[in-house]
Amino acid sequence: MPNSYTRFGKFEASKYITWSHQNRSQLIRIPAAEDEYCRMELRSPDPSCNPYLAFALVVQAGLEGISQHMQPLPAFDANIYEAEHDKLHGLALIPESLNSAIKLARESTFAQHVLPQKTLDKFLSSKQAEWDRYNRAENKEQFERTSYFLNV
Repeated sequence: MPNSYTRFGKFEASKYITWSHQNRSQLIRIPAAEDEYCRMELRSPDPSCNPYLAFALVVQAGLEGISQHMQPLPAFDANIYEAEHDKLHGLALIPESLNSAIKLARESTFAQHVLPQKTLDKFLSSKQAEWDRYNRAENKEQFERTSYFLNV
């Protein structure tokens, strides 16, 4: 959904690839909790994402990190929205548009390794067609309303 990307960097949706134990402004939050309260929060997916593909990619990323003994970057415990610009400089960003995300996914050896090629190709071609229709629409707001609410 092209509109999904407009929320990043606003309100509580981070546009930076960071994590924290305590701060909710990060892309990933892993609260310092134990037992049944132990969890991880990935804050980028919205209700329009394909949960099966999202979970497959997140779980495989975690498993690969464990099997390859990868160390996470240091936690970024500052509030992203109140942090000084020099603290944010150099932080990786999530894609700013559906088109950028499609391009990144097409180039991703990780996505190609995790997802069956036919699934990845079909999903990306579907998203590319959606992006193309969005770009051709003269009235973006009307396109979104029609596409996402009237065609469900």
